[in-house]
Amino acid sequence: GWLYAWNTVGALVGAVGTGLVLLPWLDFAGVAVAAVGTNLLLALATCVIFRKVAWKPLAGVLAGVALVTVVPPRWPEAILRMSPFLSGVQDGRIVFCKAGRSSTVLLTERDGYYTMRNNGLPEAGVARRGAPPGDWETHRWLTVLPVLARPKTASMLMIGLGGGTAAAGTPQTVQHIDVIELEPEVVAANRAIARQRARDPLDDPRVRVIVNDARSVLELTTKRYDAIVSQPSHPWTAGASHLYTREFVALARAHLNPGGVFLQWMNTSLVDKSLFRSVGATLLDVFRYVRLYRPNPEIVLFVASDQPLPVEHHLAESIDGESGQTVFEALWAASAKELQWLGINSVQDVAAALALEEDAVARLCRGAPINTDDENRLALWSPRRLLTAAEFDIDQLLARLDPIVDASSRLNNSSPFQPDRVYLARRLANRHLWARATRVAQSIREPAARWLALGLVAAKRGRSAEARRALLESLTLDSDNPNATFAYLEPMLVPLARGQADPAVAQIASSLRGPAAAVVYACRLHAQGDAKRMADLEPWLAQARPTDTFFALATTFRAYWRSRVTAPELQGVYAEQALELLDRSLATDPSLFAALLRVQAAARAGQDETLIESIAYVARLFQSQPEAASPRMIQSTVPLLLKRLDSLSLADRSLADRVAEVRGRLETLIPPADG
Repeated sequence: GWLYAWNTVGALVGAVGTGLVLLPWLDFAGVAVAAVGTNLLLALATCVIFRKVAWKPLAGVLAGVALVTVVPPRWPEAILRMSPFLSGVQDGRIVFCKAGRSSTVLLTERDGYYTMRNNGLPEAGVARRGAPPGDWETHRWLTVLPVLARPKTASMLMIGLGGGTAAAGTPQTVQHIDVIELEPEVVAANRAIARQRARDPLDDPRVRVIVNDARSVLELTTKRYDAIVSQPSHPWTAGASHLYTREFVALARAHLNPGGVFLQWMNTSLVDKSLFRSVGATLLDVFRYVRLYRPNPEIVLFVASDQPLPVEHHLAESIDGESGQTVFEALWAASAKELQWLGINSVQDVAAALALEEDAVARLCRGAPINTDDENRLALWSPRRLLTAAEFDIDQLLARLDPIVDASSRLNNSSPFQPDRVYLARRLANRHLWARATRVAQSIREPAARWLALGLVAAKRGRSAEARRALLESLTLDSDNPNATFAYLEPMLVPLARGQADPAVAQIASSLRGPAAAVVYACRLHAQGDAKRMADLEPWLAQARPTDTFFALATTFRAYWRSRVTAPELQGVYAEQALELLDRSLATDPSLFAALLRVQAAARAGQDETLIESIAYVARLFQSQPEAASPRMIQSTVPLLLKRLDSLSLADRSLADRVAEVRGRLETLIPPADG
């Protein structure tokens, strides 16, 4: 009996001590050395105590000591890089690796992008300082959307630090941010790259990090917040599964101020139709109002509150009758950088992300099984979803309840906001939500506008002939629409600028007025290299609205003349303004032209990291969008970019390594010499 008792005690002490003390303290290799060393010492002690032991066991012990000393155990790197849900070994330079109390945290860098994994599962991503806006910034919606829903949000609770991207992108109007993180090594990993990222969330005076379990923290505090953001990643893991249940949602609601919002993140690749409906039903069991946003094809965000959520209409309302400033414009004035980094330039951009209104969420999810602590369906079935070949078509599930298409939706029937379906179709196409973009375009009743939207979607998909036919049809029905005219002319802007366009095309271009005409004229000035005269167009270019088809190019030309200012006392200031404008353009509608200008502006601003990442971005565009540049252009541009890299004098080793990585990518674009 005593033997079994002590054996059980030993097993408990070994498991708890190793998992909670030894592994975090000594890491994998240290624990292996300690375990082997302890056994060898016991063996050696046995040999000493029992002096009659033969020399062979003693020799074996000494050989073991020598082996551990000469060839110590190494980190199980290959195992740590693998995931049961990702094919192959995930590559990248290891920046941080540590065994924590709840998970093993691995942070790698590849091509200017940091990837964090917990127990091999992808957790978060962080771009290096100087990188332009990109798809990896989707996590910023986690903290921006609650503020869009409730612009007066002053306090926020974030559950899960992850890579810190969401915390770093929190609008400046939020005054206090509490972040609960279960694993201390996740915090340490963020500190490891604090100098390499654009904004360190842990250095933000608004941010307070609490290392603990989220439910334990909420059980032990009476503090309330205006917004609570829950971003647990994988629903089946021990630290996250209990954050998707009704009990947790109810606990979160108890810590919201009246009218506060709760945001639930979900990756659609982790659920099927049944599990998706369960998430919505669970929220509806606690909150009366729940709506759904979909900022990119794979990510959905549930927003819940005890009070109505007329988000877009409230943002379009005037603050007062005197100034005429809307709620969105006031929010933009305070947090322009955080909004424009996501391509949110108007209320229309918020509406483009709206997937379901409150009534639609209730119709779709009401009656579905609720996720509870006793019956945690996500924890049980979510990993099986990844192991099956069945596809979950979320677009098909949401299509019949689309608030943009549904003529009876509140989005389409409440003032002061009126959706611009032509722009919304184009915005959805920019996000590669092709089916929904086409559906929105086809729902437009007015023929000229419908043809325009269909043409814009086709152009974004690279179907130039189809786009040209649709846009020409739109112009035939409404020749005075500057957006349709510019969209039709856009593929021919280069020959127009050089005076080589067909006379009929030139005639159409001559009909333009206002900012659209200024953009076409700016194309001609760019071809002539006349930045001074382009600066005279600034008042006209600045009039382009975010919903105009020529907005991104107008913004790029505003950056162009600024990047060409050579006066020493003004060059740096104007170059920084150019970078801000270019990032806004790239977040709205990425283009190779804007990316190349970003290289020039970064060089003029003297921002080495921004220059390096801008060159890397151009190289990625060359590789991923071969139709955007001719082989001749690539061959002439790559040597110039290499020369830019050679001009840098870098003392920082990590920057030098990054330059070498970017150089390698550029050199792969140069075709081998003949013979």
